[in-house]
Amino acid sequence: MSQGELASAADIDQTSVSTLERDLVKRPRKLQQIAHVLGVPEAWLLFGHDDLPDMTDAQIEAVVRLTALSPDDQAAVIQLIERLSRK
Repeated sequence: MSQGELASAADIDQTSVSTLERDLVKRPRKLQQIAHVLGVPEAWLLFGHDDLPDMTDAQIEAVVRLTALSPDDQAAVIQLIERLSRK
């Protein structure tokens, strides 16, 4: 499928598809439409894995925000999650 075909099917412009392909947008607004057109989960589009569990929008947003943090801050957040999940 070409960028133009995807753009048309997802009701976005071709420039937006190009920007997404170059990974210049962390959380595209039309992600759900693009995933639907391509027949893949949103998480796969964001993270490139086909073995991810279904994730809610809030969970995807949390992962996107986590990946935007510095490595030290990521480690701190992961430690916090690990502590909370043991309770």
